[in-house]
Amino acid sequence: MEAFPVLDIHTGNVRDVWPSLKLGIMTADFIALDLELSGLGDRKKLCSKCLEERYAGVCDAANTRSIISLGLSLFRSSGQEDEAVSQSAYTVQTYNILSLCSQSYTVEPEALRFLRRHGFDFNKQCSAGLSYTRGSPQEEVEKDISLNHIFYLLVFSHKPLVLHNGLVDLVFLYRNLHLKLPLKLSTFLADVEDLFPSGVFDTKYIAEYHVRSRASYLQYVFRTCWEWNNEQSKSMNFSFLPPPSSDDMYMFTLTTHTASTLPVCKQYAAHGWCPQADECTESHDLTNILHSEKLKSVVLKNRKRRLKAKERRKKSKVIKSDLPEVSAEDIINPFSHPDSMSAEGHTELETSTDVASHDLTTCKDVTKLADGHRAGVDAFMTGVCYCIMGAQLSNRKLSLQDMRNKVYLSGKTLPLHVTKGNFGKISSLHMEKMKLLKAKAIL
Repeated sequence: MEAFPVLDIHTGNVRDVWPSLKLGIMTADFIALDLELSGLGDRKKLCSKCLEERYAGVCDAANTRSIISLGLSLFRSSGQEDEAVSQSAYTVQTYNILSLCSQSYTVEPEALRFLRRHGFDFNKQCSAGLSYTRGSPQEEVEKDISLNHIFYLLVFSHKPLVLHNGLVDLVFLYRNLHLKLPLKLSTFLADVEDLFPSGVFDTKYIAEYHVRSRASYLQYVFRTCWEWNNEQSKSMNFSFLPPPSSDDMYMFTLTTHTASTLPVCKQYAAHGWCPQADECTESHDLTNILHSEKLKSVVLKNRKRRLKAKERRKKSKVIKSDLPEVSAEDIINPFSHPDSMSAEGHTELETSTDVASHDLTTCKDVTKLADGHRAGVDAFMTGVCYCIMGAQLSNRKLSLQDMRNKVYLSGKTLPLHVTKGNFGKISSLHMEKMKLLKAKAIL
């Protein structure tokens, strides 16, 4: 993959894009989604040990904050429908939909600073974002194409929905584009299962509980999945449909550069964030993080080999071993190890993710994928992780269907099951709203 296109959707082009967007959704095998939000509210409530309290905290945030962009990445396999995830080729359409809530909402300064650092255009969002209204069963359906319309297009397509760390996204989608949130978590889960009958899949849950990734934040999972895919004899391929308009298209590509000797920030490497943000003096660069992990793995393997050799010497009374030694300097400064560099002086990790040149003269902008944190880019990365982790699990005789409707919960040993269960039932408000939408046939 040299680069991949993301098309911005806004009020100026939504009518032109609508036919291709609708066709892409209806013909997709699965849909990956990501949201950018105006804030998350009280972080302590979001991490409560009690699930009902945690749900109440996310509800508080969704009631007062808004969706400022929605990313969609539509994946269609070239294989048979019943073998979608096991096939080696996908055609992808990716959209970044700017949105603007028609009601008042809270904006958190830290959220704005974070998005601005990653290139989010707030002027464009305010002037051209697709409007949406927090709905209720009694409200009239809007005539213009809104974010609500796109949400219900997803719902009535009955396609699997793929998210990363999806609880917050599900709650915000429900409150901002569907209905007021149920008071009970069990009722909410029953409604979500009804909204997405083909299942909800959480790539953070899959990465942490089944793939056993060292870290499970999206950028890390994507890069490790991409590296794994490149190493396979039959790698998975992704192609892209030409967007209907190049004026609002952006190209994203992997960052490739030589790893630096700057020490890696352990907090960022493990969790994908650092409280010091840009003021941190250590590296937050994924190339450095992955390179450092690779060298540490070499050191550990050599250490194990030396221990095994020592055991063999004891048993066979061999005095001298020809196995290579690892010096203390190598452990303290792993970047000095000669085996970590290729003949050209680039890291092995960089070589495996080398990106060829691409003619981008028809595009407005070229952005590095490692910068991420645009909803469209994150949706694409989520979908790629889903495909590649599906291939990894199939090698171990596991199926992604075993991960259906299981959503990651931080600090918990078990996932959240998106099902009505024994104590939950679908809410009457949800049933009324769905009947209203079907009767009006808005799509």
